[in-house]
Amino acid sequence: MGLRKASGQTMVMIETPGEKYIYSLNKNREVAIPGVLGETLVKIEDGAAFVVDSPCANKICVQAGHLSQNGQWASCLPNAVFVKIQGQDNAEYDVY
Repeated sequence: MGLRKASGQTMVMIETPGEKYIYSLNKNREVAIPGVLGETLVKIEDGAAFVVDSPCANKICVQAGHLSQNGQWASCLPNAVFVKIQGQDNAEYDVY
């Protein structure tokens, strides 16, 4: 799976202390993001992203629900994983 340039589409940006991942909301997938406690599982489905599971105790990140609008976010603070929707604009990103 290669990188491609994307412009003007809504994306999900997932950040950890050491990495930044950018995925299009137009393609359904599940991604396992490594954090400080283990993996946070993020699902992208039907134009929305949401945390399915994480190794944290309270699961507040899971309770955040579906994210689909520019600026919406969820964070697993114990696992240091931050998920944010980046809305449509004229910027170009490398997306998976």
